[in-house]
Amino acid sequence: MIIHNIDPFATANDAARERPSLASPKTQPIVLPAASLSKPSTLRWLSALVVDYGVVALAMAAAYSAFVFAQASRFSAMADIAAAIVIVLAIIAIGSRQHAILILAHDGSHGHASRNRRLNDLLTNLLSFWPFGMGLSGYRKFHFAHHRYMGTAADPEYIHKKKSAPAYDLPASPQHIIRTAVTALFGEGSDDQLYFVAYIIARDSLRDRLAPIAVWAAIALVLWQFSAWWVALLWFAALGTSFGAVFRLRVWTEHLGIAGVHRISARLIYRLIFLPHNTWYHFEHHRFPSVPFWNLPKARALETETPVDTLEGLFASYAGYDVIPSGMISATEKQREAA
Repeated sequence: MIIHNIDPFATANDAARERPSLASPKTQPIVLPAASLSKPSTLRWLSALVVDYGVVALAMAAAYSAFVFAQASRFSAMADIAAAIVIVLAIIAIGSRQHAILILAHDGSHGHASRNRRLNDLLTNLLSFWPFGMGLSGYRKFHFAHHRYMGTAADPEYIHKKKSAPAYDLPASPQHIIRTAVTALFGEGSDDQLYFVAYIIARDSLRDRLAPIAVWAAIALVLWQFSAWWVALLWFAALGTSFGAVFRLRVWTEHLGIAGVHRISARLIYRLIFLPHNTWYHFEHHRFPSVPFWNLPKARALETETPVDTLEGLFASYAGYDVIPSGMISATEKQREAA
């Protein structure tokens, strides 16, 4: 078995320092897949990003058009209702694609946007991290620590889940899972997202702290020039509502209740709404972090021992779990960690 460094741009000394923690009995070993599956592609990464931003632009245009139509309509009450429905649906679509853009940012943190580190980091920052107010440097520290210490008390994801309590408390029924998403649509949990951004910023380089300010200053200048402040209004309205809803749903598909990763399949409707860019292959991502999202379906064939559950089966199974508060490790997992 070959232990693979999670950072494709690490030096030989960096890799040597990381291998002991990756090979530790407290973490899962990571197997090096066929080299053909691990090739970054700027074209594939950018193409996915263009589609996501394209959906955001179309949703914003639909919302603005509906608003203008309602303002000009002689049938004001009916037009207002129709416009409100369109605007709500647009905000849901925007939040879903904001989440998808950050999934691509995650891929960029693993070096999947380009073979060249400078280009990879520039694209990932400029197009998928800085518009959200944070940088790649801080996220890499957070996310790579998650890979190294997954399922232990040192896993930084536990900090975020604990802050979100009781959203991820176990046991949980499917109805509870849906309820956590619905309440997020009304802004519940948005303070948790702000806490996470602040957590990343605190670990960012000085450039990654200042660059988002410069990016949004440039965006504000353009919006002012074209009197298009409604673009920023829709962007931040989605961040505070629908983004949190789809983010919460995805969290339920990954690590809750176990020290490892749930291995699932998902229907197309779930992939379109809250599991974009093959993120339901999260088991394979942890097993093969050098594989970009477009090759994760092929990576699934490299490990056939672990069974695959349906998303519906996973959500139903949470009702039978022991009591585990959000951000905590079960007694069984504590015993495993201490072993």
